[in-house]
Amino acid sequence: MRHEADRDTLSAVARVAGALVGLALVLVAVAPWRGVPPQPGSGALAPAQIEVRVLAAGEFEVDPIGTVLEPTVFPAPGERGGPTLAVTVRNITGVPLRVSLRLIGLPPTLDRAVKVRGSVAGAVIVNGPLGAAGEWSRPAGLLRSGQQSTLRMRFKLLEGLPPEAWRGKLDVRQLEFRAVKLDGTPAADAQTTQSTTAETPPAQTSPAPATTPAVGPPMPTTSQPTTPPASTPTTP
Repeated sequence: MRHEADRDTLSAVARVAGALVGLALVLVAVAPWRGVPPQPGSGALAPAQIEVRVLAAGEFEVDPIGTVLEPTVFPAPGERGGPTLAVTVRNITGVPLRVSLRLIGLPPTLDRAVKVRGSVAGAVIVNGPLGAAGEWSRPAGLLRSGQQSTLRMRFKLLEGLPPEAWRGKLDVRQLEFRAVKLDGTPAADAQTTQSTTAETPPAQTSPAPATTPAVGPPMPTTSQPTTPPASTPTTP
């Protein structure tokens, strides 16, 4: 009986040891794809990473602001998944607005190696190479006064590229929003125009100076001849 108990104990210890060894091998295999740089000479490819920062917008209340996507590792090209982000945008003006955005590279190291897709207010606002997203997108969606929506984005490494196009690179992006009115004009320009008109005081008309009658030289005085009184004849 004692020998059987010892064998059971050794078998349990062996199973635990085997499980720990297997877990260690999995961690070693996954580590390079979770932001841990491979050791020199190991033959593993350094991962590509992306970071996204969001700026505030005057006509939209954006949440969160700042770094919304910490440096995140891409899965290998062709694998499912990829870095994602979600940002809430709310219209704080009194008019309906559409949303436009751009992703400026600081610097753009993965312009040709990454595809980005994003949607807001039920419409796709960006879908294509990351480099093309550096320009303002076409206005999309519709946010009425006080309405909000969530912008959702996903980034993926393009397939068929040589590893040198993305290996070991960190791409930092600045996400900016612009509000566009339904007639296609930027809302900021319209507000600036209205503000300028409101702040410019109306021109005041100076009252006309009072007219002072012209004073000419004194008129000469004409002296009338003095007529002597008539004399009364004396009666003798």
